[in-house]
Amino acid sequence: MSLFPPDLPCNPDLHRALFTDRTAIRLADRCARDIERFARRLNHGTIAALAAHHAPGVSLPDALRQMADAINSATMDLARFQVATAANLKADSDRLAPLVSEASRRVFAGVKRIEMIDAQVRTAEQRSEAKRKNLVDAGIKGADLERLATDTTEIDALQAERAALAGEQETMEQFLRTRDESLLPADFAVNEPLRIDTTNPVPAPK
Repeated sequence: MSLFPPDLPCNPDLHRALFTDRTAIRLADRCARDIERFARRLNHGTIAALAAHHAPGVSLPDALRQMADAINSATMDLARFQVATAANLKADSDRLAPLVSEASRRVFAGVKRIEMIDAQVRTAEQRSEAKRKNLVDAGIKGADLERLATDTTEIDALQAERAALAGEQETMEQFLRTRDESLLPADFAVNEPLRIDTTNPVPAPK
């Protein structure tokens, strides 16, 4: 039985681990380099002794032919396994690409909107302070002043929007770091690009 299966099911968890876990990437690279270094250190005597051990009573050339066939079979299996792994990782990366693009777009849009909200809050606070000053200058004070000057409806709405955006930003950034789809909200959807129907174009004016 080959160590390397010919069919390899897609494993999104493997893709996420390789994308986010630097330790896993480093160890995988180390294994590959260790195998390469060991193969370069093998000498004729070691190979001949191993071939003779696995084929007792067979001439050395025949034993080496058997070993060469076994090694060739294993390397072909490994090559097929590598192709399947690379294809699955690329397929999962391609599948996630629209989600990654949309999450990135929301992050950038969220940053701009939060900056805008902060500016709107400052403007609203300045208006509120100016309104209070005008009321005080007009001689209004006490409960009447608080009733007329204290209206935080606009600021409260802006701050609520900012809090919601900040929460979405955190979720989107965590998804971009981990590629874990379970982090995305249930209503997360990729905006479809605008498609123009050219099958029945409007005739040019005469």
